[in-house]
Amino acid sequence: MRSSVLVAMAAAVTLAGAISASAAGPEGTWLTESGETKVKIAPCGGGLCGDIVWLQAPTPNAQVGTRLLTMSASGNGSWSGELFNYKDGKTYRGKLSLESENRIKLSGCVLGGLICRSQTWTRTR
Repeated sequence: MRSSVLVAMAAAVTLAGAISASAAGPEGTWLTESGETKVKIAPCGGGLCGDIVWLQAPTPNAQVGTRLLTMSASGNGSWSGELFNYKDGKTYRGKLSLESENRIKLSGCVLGGLICRSQTWTRTR
């Protein structure tokens, strides 16, 4: 009897770990690759939005609260939508993908995908 309780407890712990690992997504607060900005990604309008919550040096194009990304799920842990680059004041088509529980990759392209840039953000909490 005691061993069956231990087995059941071990199975419950394993299942709980698997559920929490699969639930990990891009929602949360992220530090940009440059370390100059923290962005909070949260559900909005059926997709995801990312707003600045901390900025090392505010600019006319970037203040706390400025929206940097608006994305819709595109499957397999990836999202697509718009990315705002506050340094040049332009909005680009872009993609977001989970690299791990604590890293996301964002890429934006111009000229129909001829010129693309990407960066990796790290989860802060």
